[in-house]
Amino acid sequence: MKNQQIFTISKKYEADILTFGVLVVIYKKILRESETIKSLIRCTKTSNIFLYIWDNSESSYTKINQIEFLDLKKYFYESKYYFNNKNISLAKIYNKIQDEAFSNNNLNYFTILDHDSQFQSDFFTNLHDEINLFNNPLLILPKVSSRHDQAIISPRRKSQYFKETTSNLNTEEQFHNPGICHSENFFAVGSGISISRELWRKRVRFDENLKFYGIDSEFCTSYSELENNFLLSKNLMVHDNSIRENDSIKTRIWRIHNRLSYQYYYSKKHNQPNPYKIRLILLERYVKLVIYEFYLLFKKIN
Repeated sequence: MKNQQIFTISKKYEADILTFGVLVVIYKKILRESETIKSLIRCTKTSNIFLYIWDNSESSYTKINQIEFLDLKKYFYESKYYFNNKNISLAKIYNKIQDEAFSNNNLNYFTILDHDSQFQSDFFTNLHDEINLFNNPLLILPKVSSRHDQAIISPRRKSQYFKETTSNLNTEEQFHNPGICHSENFFAVGSGISISRELWRKRVRFDENLKFYGIDSEFCTSYSELENNFLLSKNLMVHDNSIRENDSIKTRIWRIHNRLSYQYYYSKKHNQPNPYKIRLILLERYVKLVIYEFYLLFKKIN
């Protein structure tokens, strides 16, 4: 990637302990204001974390963050800060840093975090214990709750048809407690997932044809086509939903458009039948959702 700049700070690993590459993608956010950075600093086990920060925002933020990044050196084994003043596809970022974490730095696990996630100080201590207890699982997912209404939003089931999410994994008895879970038709938000080096070797990657929407879902589909199980961690994260009550109607419609665009992309990629029928159904759904959004706006005004 042209004009990319990287700052690196490092210190010594603790020997014979699992190592984690942790990627935090920030966008129009100052580091000290990131809930994720605050949570990471509070963690009790960080000396074996290789922290990657990818600033996906404009230079007005990166200039401040370059200075604040220097304060992180005392918390982590090594830290890298990337920016190139462009809003790059998340799939490309995930793949690039994942490749670096495993091929160049020989780390054991790779964890992805958004800049607005909150978690407890024992997050990586729990991961370390669970990895040893369950014999190096390929994929580890935390439970994720919505900051808005505290509902569990990840992981959950999704239907085969257009990949609509239909039910909460944790409403099913087999997913109520942490442990090994069946991966059929599962969905998980990207923030909080931990990928093993062994899974990386199996060439499961994020789909770079997608820029923002559908990246998490498509990764889950690729994984479930290859593997039958994942590990549900005891960790709980609090995360912002992509759709928020205070979003403008323009933003909401933009999100709807992108979500439906992904559903059409999915139907083509995975050879779902009758693409013309799919287009008509998606168009109908789009119109209904836009009408509903205008109804909500009208109701809020009045």
